[in-house]
Amino acid sequence: KRTDQGISDSISSDGLGRFPDLNVGEALQRVPGVQINREAGSRDATVNLRGLPGTYARYTINGQAFADPILDGSTPLGAFNADVFSAIAVKKTIAASDQAGGLSGIIDLQIAPALGRKDGGFFKIADEYNTLGKLSSPAITAGYNAHITPNLAVFGVAAYKKERFRRDTIFFNAYSPLSPTTTPNFARFADYYSPFSSTGTCPSGKVCAATGTGAKGTTGVLFASDQRQSVKFNEGDLFTAAGGAEWSPTETLRLGVTGFFTKRSLKGNRTDLFEVDMRSNIAVINPTTTPIIQADGNAYVNGVTYSNVQINDSVRAEPLLQQMWDGIATAEWKNDGWRASGTLTNSRGENNSVQTQIDLRNLPRAGGNGTSGAFNSGGASIDDYQLSLNRSPAVVIPAGPYTWNANNQPTQIAANGDQLIVAGSSGYGLNRFKAAQGEVERDIGIPLLKSILIGGRYEHLTYTSRGFRTSAKGVQTQNIDAGFLGGTPYANDFFGGD
Repeated sequence: KRTDQGISDSISSDGLGRFPDLNVGEALQRVPGVQINREAGSRDATVNLRGLPGTYARYTINGQAFADPILDGSTPLGAFNADVFSAIAVKKTIAASDQAGGLSGIIDLQIAPALGRKDGGFFKIADEYNTLGKLSSPAITAGYNAHITPNLAVFGVAAYKKERFRRDTIFFNAYSPLSPTTTPNFARFADYYSPFSSTGTCPSGKVCAATGTGAKGTTGVLFASDQRQSVKFNEGDLFTAAGGAEWSPTETLRLGVTGFFTKRSLKGNRTDLFEVDMRSNIAVINPTTTPIIQADGNAYVNGVTYSNVQINDSVRAEPLLQQMWDGIATAEWKNDGWRASGTLTNSRGENNSVQTQIDLRNLPRAGGNGTSGAFNSGGASIDDYQLSLNRSPAVVIPAGPYTWNANNQPTQIAANGDQLIVAGSSGYGLNRFKAAQGEVERDIGIPLLKSILIGGRYEHLTYTSRGFRTSAKGVQTQNIDAGFLGGTPYANDFFGGD
């Protein structure tokens, strides 16, 4: 690295040509300056390079750009099985001969050429076990390399993995101040609220109450007024393959072709989301813990009991397709003083994401909607988190009739005010890429000028993006009955069942 003209890092596979990682993104995080985005959904394994998002990096295969299977973000490296690659190189300084477009650097996925591989094959069976949900993800990889003649070789490698994993999440989406209209015995918190000014207005940046003294604070007492529990379940298949041939008819000429294909189809993706929304002005919120003033100067209560709140239950089907193929043809001729090379690339990438969302929303009512329960955030320890919900009567789907309004297109409203939400979005990204490049180099061999290199490149890229939104108009609500609602399959093991 000290003598290199640029800054680069690389990681190579073991002798069988495979990485012990979930995907390429997992493997790349070992390289200094690369951070994997753990918050990315569906294990997309997008990465940041040198502190910049992955959209600022250029991704290549054997030094050639390809049609990234992107939709609205950076390249999802989770769609690339690491088993088929021979090495991964990260170039942090870009030379004139490198691909353009890598502001933060270039991530090169390398597939070794056929003549450079040893004859023989390999076979691997593996399994990934996820303790959350007790889910198994078997995988298999096989490959073979052969020299047909000393100057002609072929290779092929394919990897399949059954993907099955999930992510459980607890959200505190909103904090609201306790209100005298919803909190019994509100006067006990008067010291945390500002009094109104002499004109009857509330000073900017403060939360006021008629009994407020401001003795302990002026921004009120906050509580987690919107809480959500979410299970993101992912299930599908990942298939990645590479193959190629290389021929050297003479000592000065070498011809090669390399093909790559990957398809990640997560047809079983779904999200189950449960929400307790306590922000209604007819809810009843009664704190069970004393206020604590945090470093931001605001006072919070960790625990409350509640009743007559809004309950939202949402089920979302989210199938995902990420696929890409790439073909590279190369030719190189060289002798003692000259070198000439050319490359042709043709590639296509696709990323389709569809979400269909169905929500049932039980709204608060003047006489109460039968909801009650208790909540405690756990403060500094999520192990002490608690959320309980009681329903009397039990949750039911209103039989209707439902009404629909063009001003609120995702919503069908029942006679009792409860809402049926039918929403979602569909996104389709299609990337097409073609390129040709060539270069000629003349070795000069003098101390101040080693060689003269002349090259040119042409590339054509088209990206087509389509998107759609879903509406509740036309939903046959007369077919809704008691069987429409069932228990969640994750009730007994959410967050590991603890």
